[in-house]
Amino acid sequence: MAKKLIYSDVNPLEEISTDYYLNSSKELLCIAPYYQMKSTIRDKLLNSKAKQAVMINNIVSIDQMFRNLYYQVSDSYQIIANNQLQYLLREQLKAKEYNYFNTNSVDYLIEFINNVDSAGIDLRKVKVTPTVLKEIQQIYTDLKDTLDELGFITKWQSYQKLLEEVTSADFTYLYPSVKELFLDRLYIIRQVELELIIKLSNWVEETTILLDYHPEKEKLFGNLDLVVERLREEGFIAEDRTVDDNPLIKELFTNQIKDDKYKWEDHLENSLGIITATKPTQELNKVAQKCKELALRGVNLDKVAIAFSKPSQYLPHLARIFNNYNLPYNQQVGMPLISSPVIRALDELVDILAGDFDAKQLLAVVDNNFIDLNNQEPIINTLEDILKEVRFELTGVRLIDELKKQIEAIELEADQDKQIKKVLASIEGLLADIELTAKMSWIEFGKELSEVLEQINFGREVGLFENEKLLAAWEGLQDVIESLSRVFKQERSVKEWLQLLKEILASENYNLPASKGVKITGNLELRVGDYDYIFLAGMNYNQFPVLNQNPLNKYLPKLGVTKADEQIKSRYIFMNHLLAANSQTFISYAKSKGEEEPLPTPYLQELFRVVDQAEIESFESSTQEEFYSIKDLQKYLGASLSDRQSIILKDDYNCLEKLSKKFKLLHNRSCESLRAYQGRLTSEDNLSWLKNRFNDQYNYTAYFLESYLSCPFEFLFAEIFEISDLELPEEPHPMERGSFIHQVLEEFHQRAGFNQINEDNYKQAYQLLIEVIKENIEEHSLFNSNFYWQTEAQKYLQGEELGLVFEKFLENEKSPTLHRKITLDGFVVKETEWEFNSLELIAGYKFSGRIDRIDYNPKTECLGVIDYKSGKVSNKRLANNPIQIPLYLLAVEETFEGKVSFGSYYGLKPKDMIGHKKVVPSADIRKAEDLLENECYQADLEETKRLIKEAIEGIRNGYFILGEEDRSCNYCQCQLICRKEEV
Repeated sequence: MAKKLIYSDVNPLEEISTDYYLNSSKELLCIAPYYQMKSTIRDKLLNSKAKQAVMINNIVSIDQMFRNLYYQVSDSYQIIANNQLQYLLREQLKAKEYNYFNTNSVDYLIEFINNVDSAGIDLRKVKVTPTVLKEIQQIYTDLKDTLDELGFITKWQSYQKLLEEVTSADFTYLYPSVKELFLDRLYIIRQVELELIIKLSNWVEETTILLDYHPEKEKLFGNLDLVVERLREEGFIAEDRTVDDNPLIKELFTNQIKDDKYKWEDHLENSLGIITATKPTQELNKVAQKCKELALRGVNLDKVAIAFSKPSQYLPHLARIFNNYNLPYNQQVGMPLISSPVIRALDELVDILAGDFDAKQLLAVVDNNFIDLNNQEPIINTLEDILKEVRFELTGVRLIDELKKQIEAIELEADQDKQIKKVLASIEGLLADIELTAKMSWIEFGKELSEVLEQINFGREVGLFENEKLLAAWEGLQDVIESLSRVFKQERSVKEWLQLLKEILASENYNLPASKGVKITGNLELRVGDYDYIFLAGMNYNQFPVLNQNPLNKYLPKLGVTKADEQIKSRYIFMNHLLAANSQTFISYAKSKGEEEPLPTPYLQELFRVVDQAEIESFESSTQEEFYSIKDLQKYLGASLSDRQSIILKDDYNCLEKLSKKFKLLHNRSCESLRAYQGRLTSEDNLSWLKNRFNDQYNYTAYFLESYLSCPFEFLFAEIFEISDLELPEEPHPMERGSFIHQVLEEFHQRAGFNQINEDNYKQAYQLLIEVIKENIEEHSLFNSNFYWQTEAQKYLQGEELGLVFEKFLENEKSPTLHRKITLDGFVVKETEWEFNSLELIAGYKFSGRIDRIDYNPKTECLGVIDYKSGKVSNKRLANNPIQIPLYLLAVEETFEGKVSFGSYYGLKPKDMIGHKKVVPSADIRKAEDLLENECYQADLEETKRLIKEAIEGIRNGYFILGEEDRSCNYCQCQLICRKEEV
C-alpha cells in the first residue's frame, strides 16, 4: 500500500489537485476538506479537455464521507446540527441551576465540548479535579443523556463511534471500486479525523495527502508538526513541493525587519493594492467604486471576489452601495434572519400573539405591510395620537381596552373611527385564537401559527412568494423550524413556544438565492475559487485576526487536548488570499473606534517588514477626476462645493451639461457651512440668480413643488443643479413603466367609441385594449430583446388575454367607486392627458401640468380629476405630497364649466388595491348638500395655496434646509451630499 504525503506552500489555486485527479490511472476518490470545494474542483475538471473530466461523481467532502460511513455503521442515532445542539443546551441551562454557567455560556460550552469530542475524549469517563471543570463535566453528562433520550449524537461523537466500529466492508459498500484516495489541502486536521484517515488508508492501494505545510515556516503555514509526525509513523513518504527558491515567500511573516525590502511584483505573479477609509461604509463604497472601474475595463465580475473578515459590519450596507454602482453580486454569506423585513414582521407579530405587547409594538404591527389587519385606510398617525392620550404604560388586552375608551371619548371622522375599531377587533381576534396556556407539540404549534398567518394574509399583499430575497428568508426559517421538530419532542405551552420562536428569529441565519456577479464571502470561502481580483475587506487592526477569548480553553491542557492555534490559521488564510488572485489583491481597512487613523491588521504590518510598501498601489493616491456613479459625483461636490474644477463623468454617465452655470449658485458656499446643514443661501448674487430664474413668467409644476416640500436640501441638488441619478437598471424604470401605461390608456380612450364601460360594450373594450397594448409593445424594441422587459410585458398581455394590470382596470371601470364607498355612476371620460400651461391659479404665480384624465357627469354637470399611479399607491405617502390633486382641481375649475366633485389617485399596480384613492373630495357629488364637507373642501384648497406660496417663496429666497427627520432617506439621490449618516 503506497502512502504519500505532499508538502506544498504554493498558491492553493494551483492545479496540483486537479492534475493529480486527471493523471490518476485508478479509480480515485477525491476528498475535499470542506463542502464548498467540491463545486470548484468539478468546474475545473469540466473545463479541462481531458476525457476523465466527465467522470467527477467521486468527489466528496470529508464531512460527507464520514457522515455517510457513520450511517452505514449505525442508524440508531441521528447526527445533530450545531444550532440544534445550542438550543438543547440553552434549554438545559434554563432548567437546571448550575453554579458557574447560565444561558450566556452556551457558545463557550459548545466550543469546549466540540474540542474535547474531536480529540476522541469522552469527558464522562475522565477524572477531573478543578471545581469549574467538574461542573462542565456535569453539564456535558446531562447534555449527552438528553441526546441519548432523543436519539441524537454530535458530529464528533459520531466520528468516535465510527473509529471504533467501521470496517473495510463498510467502506467497500459505499465506494466499491475505489482503489486510491486523494485528500486535498487538509491544512487543519482534528485528532479523530486524522485517526479515521489513517484507518481508511489501510483499505486502498494508494493514499495521497496534500498538506499546506513547511517545517521551516510554522508561523505562516500552521502547526501541523504533530500531524506530519503521526503520518510518518504510519509509513507516509513525504514529497516536498514547497517553494524554496522564492526568498519573499520564505521570509514572509518572519520577525526580521529588512533594510532592503522586496518589491512584491518582482517576486510574485500578481500585484497588491491598499484601500484605506475612515469608516466601514466608506471602505465598502471605495471597494464598490474599484469594482465598477474593473467592470468598465471589461473584467468579468464573476472573476472578482470580496472576502469580509467580519461580514456583519458590511452586509447591512451592501445592497444600497452596490446598487448605487449597478453592480450585480452573489452573496454567499449567511444573513441573520432578523435582518429580513418579512422576519422582522413576524417577530413583531409574535409580540402581539404573546399578549404582552406595548404601544410601540402595537404600532409596529398595525403599520406593517406584511400584516393585513383590515385597515384599508392609513390610520397609523391617528392611532399614534390616541396612544399618546393613554396616561399609563399598559400592555396587551389592557392596552386595547384603554384604546377603546379613548376612541369613545374623542370625536373622530367616521372612516377613521370605523377603521381603528376594525383593526383593534382584528387584534382581539388574534389574541382569542391563541390560547397561551394550551400545551402542544412543536409540530402542532407550527400548524396553529400557520393558521393565524393564513387568517391575516401574512405577506400576501407584498408578494412574499414572488420575491426571491423575501422567500429565501422565509424558507430559511421553515428549514430551522422543521429541523427543530426533530429535537423538541415534548409538549409545552404556546407561550413557551412563542418565546422559543423569538429566540430563533434573533439567532438564526439564512442564505440568499444564488446569482451572478461579484462573489461576496466570509474570510475562508475564497480558498475554493478561481479569481482574477480579490478584495480582502475589514483588515483593520482591531478586526482581524479575531482572537478567541473563550475562557474555558485554559482547561483543555488538563484534559490532554492540544487546541489548534487560531492565529496561525488566520495568518495562513490571510497569506493564502494574498497569493490567490490571478491579477491583483486589494486589502482594505477602515479606522477603528478610538484610532486617529486607519491601522491595518498586524498580519499586514508583518508583511511590510519585508515588502516595500511604497511600491504597492494605494487607492488613495489617485486623484478623483473620473466618476463611475452619480453618487461618486455627489459626494465629491458635497466635500468641495467651493471648487470649480473640470469634472469628467465616466462613459455613459453624462448628466453634467451646463455644470459651470450651476456652480455659480455655490460660488460663496463652503464645505464647512454645508456640513453644518445651515441650508440658507445668503449671497445677494445667488438670491438674485434664483429670483431671476423663478420670475413672474416661470411655470411651476406639482411635482416640482412637492419635491421642495419633501426635502428642500435634496431639491437644491436634484432640481436646481440637476444632479440626479440617471443610471437606469436593466429592469424597467418606474418612469418608463408609467409612461407606457399612460400611453396605452390615452390611445384606448381616444379610439373607443364610448366614454363609459358597461356590460354591453365590455367585450368590445377588452379587444380594443388588447390591440392597443400589442401595438405599443411592438413599438418598444426592448420588450422583445430584454428579459426583464419580456417579463414586464406579461403583466399587460397574456397571449390573447389581458394581463392583470389592464384586466383589473377594465373591471373597475364597469362599476367605479370613490374610495370603495361613493359610486361614480354616470361619469364618463371627458379628457385624457389634458395639458395646461401658464394658468395663474394663484395671484402672481403661473402653473403648468398634465392631468391624466378628467371625468364628467352630464346629469349633475360635475367634473372629476384622476391621476394614474403605476407604482404602489400608499395613502400615507400621498398625504405627504399634498399639492398635485388640489392644483389639478384648481386648473379644472379655472378652465371648464361645471363643479368639480372629486380628485383621486387611481392605482394601476398589479396586486395593489386597484381603485380610486381619495385625496381631496368635495360634497358636490352627493345628492344631499353637505355644507360642512364643502367648507372642508374649500379649506383644503386654501391650505394647498398656502403651501404652494410657502414653497415658491422658499425657493426664491434660497431656503434649502434638510427635510423632516422622520423622512425616509434610503433612496434619496443626494444622501452622500447630505451626510446625515456621518453627522
